[in-house]
Amino acid sequence: MNELRVLQLCHKPPRPSVDGGCLAMDSVTQALIQEGHDLKVLSLSTHKHPFRPEAMDASYLEATGFEAIHADTELNVRDAASHLVTGESYHLSRFHVPEMEQRIEAILRETVFDVVLLESLFVASYIPAIRRLSDAD
Repeated sequence: MNELRVLQLCHKPPRPSVDGGCLAMDSVTQALIQEGHDLKVLSLSTHKHPFRPEAMDASYLEATGFEAIHADTELNVRDAASHLVTGESYHLSRFHVPEMEQRIEAILRETVFDVVLLESLFVASYIPAIRRLSDAD
């Protein structure tokens, strides 16, 4: 199999594996590394699932080029009420932050990826930015 360039987008850091979602994302990350693919992991870091550098060894950070972007996903009554009016998903909107979109765009301008892997529905709001700048699968 040929080496693929993969951008893995996560709604929370895969490590530490504090729940099944983290464990599943980390398993995918490890499998991609073991298969010899060129991997970049970009993750949101939230109050519930913060980025903890000490949870990631140096070899993991090097193999993944790991980066985390802070997202304030705390519930906000005013924002929730406004989403009732617009009909948009408030739950999903909490995971969309301009800094993440800007970093995705910068990464896609720097590197051509074969695959952009969205690890959950919570990062699906970045699809328009990905499609603008990438032909990846």
